[in-house]
Amino acid sequence: MSGAADRKGRTMKKYKLTEETKEYYGITLYRIEALKDFGTVKAGDKGGFIRSEDNLAHEGDAWVDGNARVDGNARVYGDAWVDGNARVYGDARVYGDARVYGDAWVYGDAWVGGYARVDGNARVDGNAWVDGNARVDGNAQVYGDAWVDGDAWVDGNARVYGDARVDGNARVYGDAWVGGYARVDGNAWVGGYARVDGNARVYGYARVDGNARVGGYARVDGNAWVYGYARVDGSAWVDGNAGIMQIGPIGSRDDITTFFRDQENGISVKCGCFCGTIDEFEEAVQKTHSGTKYEKEYMAAIAVARAHIEGGE
Repeated sequence: MSGAADRKGRTMKKYKLTEETKEYYGITLYRIEALKDFGTVKAGDKGGFIRSEDNLAHEGDAWVDGNARVDGNARVYGDAWVDGNARVYGDARVYGDARVYGDAWVYGDAWVGGYARVDGNARVDGNAWVDGNARVDGNAQVYGDAWVDGDAWVDGNARVYGDARVDGNARVYGDAWVGGYARVDGNAWVGGYARVDGNARVYGYARVDGNARVGGYARVDGNAWVYGYARVDGSAWVDGNAGIMQIGPIGSRDDITTFFRDQENGISVKCGCFCGTIDEFEEAVQKTHSGTKYEKEYMAAIAVARAHIEGGE
């Protein structure tokens, strides 16, 4: 039984450091060998490389296998596994039933626990946490003080950073970035080259895709789909596809203009550096473009947006 104690109550060692070593940047790592059966490991099985017994607990079924390396002040414990060519170092922790494998790296003060999986070329560092049944793979990066939890999945070239949280059944993929204090949860997806930051929240079955940007205190909910070059900012609240409209390229900037329902149940507009209510936008258009074709374009867009968004679902 793993973690068994001798008659004096001392934990019996489940592995030893062998004489087979590797040098990394002047640091000697030792291949480990199991001294007894535990979990799926059999006595005599060779494992991966660690710097010292401080890196891998003798209690539980935790194991370092393959060509994986654990060094620094990092620690693997519980029933966690580090396998393949994975690296765990710095002050990182891998615990519970977590798995780190492939060519993944976990370092800094990062923690990976629960039933989480980190694989591929993924990187988890800083003070980041990956927990629950979460999965981080591909070339994804989770760093800063970010959390990925629940059944969330971060993959591709995606990044989750800052104080962002990805939770529930959410997915962040492609080249998408979620940062700041943003939250992505529920069954929401953020993909493509999209950016979600600030204090924004994307949840429900919402989708943010393409080159879209969601920031400020914006909320994207329900079955809403924010895509293309849409810009949703400020106090926006998009709770369905009738809550947003983008049109363009139009106007003096020959660019996309986005209209969206805000948290006061009015309509706000993001157009270039302008972000304000639809009434403020109309006033700005008349002041700046009076008598030009741009006024006609913008005023037509304003009329359509009012009909679309104020009309509801």
